[in-house]
Amino acid sequence: MKNGCNRFDFIFEKKVVIDCEIVQGKISGEEGWISLGPWGGEDGVNWAYKADGPIMQISICYGLAIDSILIESKSCDGVIRSSEKFGGTGGYSTETVRPS
Repeated sequence: MKNGCNRFDFIFEKKVVIDCEIVQGKISGEEGWISLGPWGGEDGVNWAYKADGPIMQISICYGLAIDSILIESKSCDGVIRSSEKFGGTGGYSTETVRPS
């Protein structure tokens, strides 16, 4: 971990690499939320996720584009909690990434 960030490297088929920096924040009050959107064309919606603790992994379902994302975090009592699935039902491949 460098500069307070966890680094996720997404490596898909055909050697496509997407780098993403996830900044760790103090989770209290309104802090700690991941909020993105709208995505999905004209029918896209905003979404938000607040981790109970450190993000343990992110699962990405994709085809020609990213179709959905699922986030798992570890609560302060050690329980792994999953977000709802953000996105649609498309995609034919899934990659799961963990902070390095």
